[in-house]
Amino acid sequence: MRALGTAAQVSIQSAARVVFLPLLVVEIVGGADASWVIVASLVVGAAVTAMSMMRVGPLRSTSLYVAVADPMSIPFCVLALELGGAVTLAALVVVAGLSQIAAGLWLANLRRFITPGFSITLVALACISVLPVFARAIDAPAGARWAGAVPVCMALTAAVIFAMNRLGSPVLKQWAPPVGLAVGAAAAAVYGIYDADLVADAAWIGLPASGWIPTGGIDPLAVAMLAPSFVILALVQVARANSSSLMTQLASGRLVLDFREVQRANARIGAGSVLAGIGGTIPLGYSPAGPAALFQTGGDPRRLRAPFLAVFVAVAASPKLQAALIAVPRAVIVVFFVSVLLVLVTKLVAVSPFKGRGAPAVLWAPIGAGVVFEVAGAVLGDARGLDAMNGLTAGSVVLIALTARRALRTERHRVDLALAAFSADEIKEFVSSLPVDRGELKDRLTAVSEEALMVLIQSDIHSYDPNRQVRLTVTLQGATIEAEFVAAPSGAQNLQERIMLLSEPEARDLEAVVERDAALRLLNHYATSVTHRQYRDVEVITAVVA
Repeated sequence: MRALGTAAQVSIQSAARVVFLPLLVVEIVGGADASWVIVASLVVGAAVTAMSMMRVGPLRSTSLYVAVADPMSIPFCVLALELGGAVTLAALVVVAGLSQIAAGLWLANLRRFITPGFSITLVALACISVLPVFARAIDAPAGARWAGAVPVCMALTAAVIFAMNRLGSPVLKQWAPPVGLAVGAAAAAVYGIYDADLVADAAWIGLPASGWIPTGGIDPLAVAMLAPSFVILALVQVARANSSSLMTQLASGRLVLDFREVQRANARIGAGSVLAGIGGTIPLGYSPAGPAALFQTGGDPRRLRAPFLAVFVAVAASPKLQAALIAVPRAVIVVFFVSVLLVLVTKLVAVSPFKGRGAPAVLWAPIGAGVVFEVAGAVLGDARGLDAMNGLTAGSVVLIALTARRALRTERHRVDLALAAFSADEIKEFVSSLPVDRGELKDRLTAVSEEALMVLIQSDIHSYDPNRQVRLTVTLQGATIEAEFVAAPSGAQNLQERIMLLSEPEARDLEAVVERDAALRLLNHYATSVTHRQYRDVEVITAVVA
């Protein structure tokens, strides 16, 4: 029963997002009928979620990833529709999806770029850009029995969501958005601003016979202006997909994170955005409700998949269920999404590496630029060039520039080595040439590097290639030195998992295991910390010496 209730909560909240977001985009730009866009979003979201259920193939997974319409994409989609029309939006959504697939494939090369701080700043900028667009959707429906009906419905919705998030148990917190939405809709019905006639006239089963299907041509100027913004949107999606995949793996019981699964998660949601563009709807993103549901059910996705897909299919095939959601006043819908965004921002602040008085410019400068451009856009109005450079785009340009500057100023030293035992002599020469004053620190770095090399050689023993290379990069960070080994994937067990197994009593008693893991034990002894990231194309061992 608990799994069924959790599945219902995830399904209802996710279906509401998939219906409301395309609806708001269409209505903000003056579209009359959003039925096609809504159904397309539901179908594509269900298809991408089904992809995560495949246990074979390049997009396989063993967990649950809930794909929904992405609220961060709303400002870009509205701009694309206003400047170029539906076909231009479809082309740009495909661009964003392909960009995310490419970024996922190159995730190993972007590992120093897409850091937790970078990701948090991007999401904060996206929230800043979304809020003004949501404000445009707030309406005052005709037929209200009281002039203050809309503010009261908004206040009730917000109060229920925040009260449940503040005072409720972990399970109740997950129900906060749908319950708040239901309370707001009920209040709207009392005050006569819930469109009950729309629900009564809708059929129980059927697909849209007409609707806003993308037709016409592409506006090259709009594509040229907005393509950089949609590529930046893809970076936001990558950052959020990375976080969602890592949380999903933790919720599924994994002790060591698999970055090949992170790459597959990016490929799945990128492919979903490509399908969304072809279908004429808005990009997709992963819902945080997926990991939360896995935590509630003990990490077993099998009990959640079927109910989730059943709700999506039912809403897609039932105009009456869609109408029940569409009839909710737009002001209540906006509060629903703003509340979700504020909860997200609160969680980001709680885990931010930039907390406190020493928050660096890499956080505040991009956010300041984003706010300035959003305010300028609101004051100056419909200048096409200014519209294209919204808060997220402007802030991201500043963020990328500051991140690149920091990367260039970081002192790094590199050497390419053969993956063979004789490379130990080259390691000694390389370390001795580093500008490090403390001899004992150099000795520990040499020992760590030699043992890491031996571990890589042992991992590669069954697929020995005399031409295989490894790149050693040493980063000097004050009193800390980071040694990073990058090599082609070996398919061996993750070193962090092996280090965990070293503490097991059986590992101390098996002579063969002790002999095999001697280099790993020494590496773990000399290094302050050891991490092992396995990607599709490379694997990276990082050892920190303090």
